[in-house]
Amino acid sequence: MKQFKKNILDCTLRDGGYYTNWTFGKKLVEKYLKTIKKSKIKYVEIGFKFFNKKKEYSGVFANVNEDLIEWANSIAKNNYGLMINASDFKNLSESNIKQKINKEFKNRKYSNLTFVRIASHISEAKIARVLAKYLKKLGYKVFVNLMQISTIEINILKKYYYDIEKYCDIFYVADSLGSLKDKKQIFKICNFLKTINKPFGIHAHDNRGLALKNTLLF
Repeated sequence: MKQFKKNILDCTLRDGGYYTNWTFGKKLVEKYLKTIKKSKIKYVEIGFKFFNKKKEYSGVFANVNEDLIEWANSIAKNNYGLMINASDFKNLSESNIKQKINKEFKNRKYSNLTFVRIASHISEAKIARVLAKYLKKLGYKVFVNLMQISTIEINILKKYYYDIEKYCDIFYVADSLGSLKDKKQIFKICNFLKTINKPFGIHAHDNRGLALKNTLLF
């Protein structure tokens, strides 16, 4: 097993946007970006790119584009990325997914974007794999965020990971429901992740006050 350096991915604007309609004041964002830079946090997930656009997704951090990343880098240069939802591509063929990805993302050589993180339910394994495949071809670092880990059996988790491994740079498990409390289950997940040849992470929610405790176990 390789030993990887511990890093933090900050997703304050992306996750916090659920409460602000992905709209934040310019001065607040500038202060945030400078503070994150000083803290030496390596990866900043600055927002979403929604493909199923809805009227309520009005803020710029709901549809991150090159101009926003360029502006963020002018304030504090860093590794900026965004999240996409696998569910936005439900019922699309591989060729249609490829078309959408190539339309919305430049080749990494010409982009200010460093990484794309794919949020996926276990049922969206095939979609996540296709998304990761074409984002990887464009040259991006691809992070996969498997949601609702507390509901997934270990053998299903393993199958999901091995299906996507080829196109994944960092693999995350997300305790989306904030209900991961069974130590035996946690140790099974941890023991598996420690065998993979990739960096891995956890995105924990604090519904039960266990987010920090569970993160430290990983």
